[in-house]
Amino acid sequence: PMEFLFELFGKPCFPRGELVAVSGKAKSGKTFISSVLMSLCFKQEVLSVRPTDDKPLSVMWFDTEQSEESTQDILKNRIMPLAGLSEFPIERFNIFNVRADFWQERLPLLETAIRKYTPDLVIVDGIRDLVNDINDGVMSQEVIERLMHLAGETRCCMVNILHQNKALEDKNLRG
Repeated sequence: PMEFLFELFGKPCFPRGELVAVSGKAKSGKTFISSVLMSLCFKQEVLSVRPTDDKPLSVMWFDTEQSEESTQDILKNRIMPLAGLSEFPIERFNIFNVRADFWQERLPLLETAIRKYTPDLVIVDGIRDLVNDINDGVMSQEVIERLMHLAGETRCCMVNILHQNKALEDKNLRG
């Protein structure tokens, strides 16, 4: 049977060993949803979402988009208050800001970090930055297959943030 990390209104969600996508237009709340999920690893309920087990969860945030200052600001002023934390829980929360790294380096860094820290929940914000050209179907498929294998191998739930196209009427994901 599938094992889920959280439940929303009593319904299981965010399964271990699977990829999950969070998508939306720019500035529509994707990072906020990620912040809620990360804070749930330290709190029993946030906005009607709760962990399915009392066992402490560990989380990894792999940020490809924000500046280091923005990542720190989101952690300090959003995630920690949502989680009710006054001190940073270094043993259960790993944060990697890889915006300054080249796209070719990001996927190997992600794979190495997940294998080393074996988190329960991984947030990749944003997955688009793991490839050079999001319209390269072969490269995109290779990345997805590597991530699926990694999630299955390590039994983490990997939440991938992906923007929708900019045109208002086009709700398709980029790439």
